[in-house]
Amino acid sequence: MDAWKLWDITTCLINFRSVLSTALEFSKLIEASAAFQPPPPSKAQIDPQRHELSKSLVDIVIRADIHCVCTQIGGLLRDPVAYQKFANTRDDDAQQLLDLLQDLLDYPLLDSSIRPVIWKALLKLSKRSSRHPQCFAIPDLQLTGPVAGGGFADIWTSNFHNQTVCVKIMRVFETVDVEILSKAFRKEAIIWRQLAHPNLLPFIGIFYQDIGTRRRLCLVSPWMENGNIYNYLGSNPVGINRLTLVFDVAIGMEHLHSLHLVHGDLKALNILVTRSGRAVLADFGLASVAMNSKIPALSSTVHSGGTTRWQAPELLHPDGTRTSFMSDVYAFACVYYEIFTEKVPFFEVAESAVVWHVHSGNIPRKLPSIPDNLWPLMEECWRPEPGKRPLVKDIVARLSAPSIGAVPTNTASDWEPLYTSRFRSSLQEHMLFHFTQQD
Repeated sequence: MDAWKLWDITTCLINFRSVLSTALEFSKLIEASAAFQPPPPSKAQIDPQRHELSKSLVDIVIRADIHCVCTQIGGLLRDPVAYQKFANTRDDDAQQLLDLLQDLLDYPLLDSSIRPVIWKALLKLSKRSSRHPQCFAIPDLQLTGPVAGGGFADIWTSNFHNQTVCVKIMRVFETVDVEILSKAFRKEAIIWRQLAHPNLLPFIGIFYQDIGTRRRLCLVSPWMENGNIYNYLGSNPVGINRLTLVFDVAIGMEHLHSLHLVHGDLKALNILVTRSGRAVLADFGLASVAMNSKIPALSSTVHSGGTTRWQAPELLHPDGTRTSFMSDVYAFACVYYEIFTEKVPFFEVAESAVVWHVHSGNIPRKLPSIPDNLWPLMEECWRPEPGKRPLVKDIVARLSAPSIGAVPTNTASDWEPLYTSRFRSSLQEHMLFHFTQQD
């Protein structure tokens, strides 16, 4: 214990999990040894109460310790010297920090104000160390067949816990920096892992496929047999409540924004439909954590991201700007448009002409399939000034108001929690705060 006194903040954090585990084991040994020494007869009847009091005191101390750790992390990120050591941590020490940060994000009593700080610290350290929390890993997965391919990934299916799953496999090219793609996949996994909502596609885990000397990173999620919204509308042209799909998307967005998360690439192709007909947001590769923070170490690189037809005017400006809650709102109206028309925004013009139309103040043309009572809200979402667009919580309120009357898809969960990464990690021995989730 004398050595512990010499540790700086980063070293304390690296060893926090092992130290706390040691302390917990020590407390169990004390309790076990006390059990062999029966109390005097007059005290025998209060043994259960004494045991519960002891457990409560341990819980209080542990929770206070976790609170102190969160405070230390905030202080570390504000100290340039301490942050530099934290950011330069590598190998096993980096792994310990990544696992701790993920444990904190899983901690049920974590203060919501510190969550985005820890989230961004996890993203930064993962990028610098080229690692991810160990609880993400799926040790073995048998791929059953290819389904589709894209620019940087192939889509395969597999079976996991008797459920069909989607496996997004990093596509490796000779001319592409594999580490750049791996970093992008790890970032998407870290953001995706924190999400749990009926209108967000769950993250199951990361699987590594070894082909010769190459190792390909794969992201695993539930398989959505209905595909994306375009697939669903095309296969089921009659009887679909399109307003409910719109409302599902809005509810998913509201949850993302409540977590300080900007999606950054909303469009119908990135919205899948479950077996019950619920719309779920997917593809978090361009998502980012938005913070009103004065922590310079966690400032994000400015990027626009997304696809031109769905991008807000401020993202198309030559100087560029980062995606925001308000650019998500603009893109939401474009998804709204797609659901009711089955056409992309500005479908009449070539991709190269879209920027000119947007900068000229034009919005997508109203088609007869869009209900009149919905159009004013879409126009507000497309306002050129970001500050004049409605917040997503106001969009949800407007959609559910009697004048529109939208209702969400109201069914039981579309997937068993057994095979989601959040459930699996709570069963693993390394889950430091498992005991607090039993309260």
